[in-house]
Amino acid sequence: MTNTACATYESALLEYDEIPPTSEPVCILGNEYSAIYDLDDIRKVFYSKMWMTYRKGFPSIGGIGPTTDTGWGCMLRCGQMLLAQTLVHRHLGRGWQHNPKLLDPTYLKILQLFQDKKSSTYSIHQIAQMGVTEGKPVGSWFGPNTVAQVLRKLAPYDQWTDLQIHIAMDNSIIISDIRELCSMVSSLSPERDSGFRESVSGASSTSVRYRGPQAASLLTNIGGASSAKNAVQSEECESERRDDRVNVTAAAASSSWKPLLLVVPLRLGLTEINPCYVRSVKECLRLKQTVGIVGGKPNHAYYFIGKSANAKSSDSENRSNGAAAGLVIRL
Repeated sequence: MTNTACATYESALLEYDEIPPTSEPVCILGNEYSAIYDLDDIRKVFYSKMWMTYRKGFPSIGGIGPTTDTGWGCMLRCGQMLLAQTLVHRHLGRGWQHNPKLLDPTYLKILQLFQDKKSSTYSIHQIAQMGVTEGKPVGSWFGPNTVAQVLRKLAPYDQWTDLQIHIAMDNSIIISDIRELCSMVSSLSPERDSGFRESVSGASSTSVRYRGPQAASLLTNIGGASSAKNAVQSEECESERRDDRVNVTAAAASSSWKPLLLVVPLRLGLTEINPCYVRSVKECLRLKQTVGIVGGKPNHAYYFIGKSANAKSSDSENRSNGAAAGLVIRL
């Protein structure tokens, strides 16, 4: 059972568990750090993440609805954190870190999108009310897929970011769907169009199927303002990994390519994660393009952003059984 670095919504005080000092690197959203020498850098990285949590006393949702999301808003808040991280990558860059002495105007603009009021694009108000279109009354707990669908519907109203959100259903990534969503086909020259086809020629059709484990909810960003790359990895065999790699760099280089948040809803197990999926999950968190994983069960949601080695196991054991422990932020 993996215990990766995450933000979890529970009825408890904020708790910070230190990274165990092991020789295995700590990986946070695709970046690796030493668990012995880079603890200050790791703290800065976590300090720079936007933390959305339960609140009370905000304007009522819909005018007559709840004024607090305590008890039902955990997955909605996790979805907010994941999307906020995506916007930070988009507007500030992956290496950006928060400086309380010098507040970046762009950072403040991102924060305003998540304020707890109706006029904010990604507020708890907008997410809860858009959830009605997914069959979720205001005040209901969302699952990972529901929050992804809701954020997809809200994204077009954020013209500043111009983010496209694609949800890959049935464990498949349909290249033609992504291409249509993120590019203006009419503006692509024949050379660019050919280059894009060549970049995905490793797949036998327009569908790239995840052959690996079914997971709770995996979310990775494969598109950006200037480049995009996604590696679809499976543990079955090395040849399948090569066949499943999707490189969309050629399309991303085009000025018409829009940034993409690719959401892959999967299931890791019934009541808890199946240990056979742990290694694949850890590999996903090593991708440079990842913005993390959201998952959980009713009234219990998590946002995973990284992984570290288990201090109770030897390094050789960690390599053989994929054990992981981590820094956990509890609410």
